Amino acid sequence: IDFLRHVVLVRELGLFEVWLLMGALLAAPVFASSVVAIPMLVDTTVPVSMAVAESWRTVASQPAVMAAWAVMIALLSAIGMLTAMLGLIVIIPWLAHASWHAYQELTANSPYKATA
Repeated sequence: IDFLRHVVLVRELGLFEVWLLMGALLAAPVFASSVVAIPMLVDTTVPVSMAVAESWRTVASQPAVMAAWAVMIALLSAIGMLTAMLGLIVIIPWLAHASWHAYQELTANSPYKATA
């Protein structure tokens, strides 16, 4: 309750917004490094460095789509957590399935995928 009162609900702009911005700045490279790399490592035999490079190339080639996907993952995860974690029982498998299909579509023409 103190966190909500002193950080989130304060009338002056500043602390909470900086906190959100810093979280986003820390999360963005993690997302860009893993959005394609993790499914690629499961699907193919490429080295980690190539999978991460392909992930960054994918994010760089479609930044708006990938940003929307990151926001959707965050929002759905938050909804799942707000339901006493029970919503995650449905949301996490659904997101995993959707992420796998997104990976398949995004890397259909990848030269690294041909090595599988």
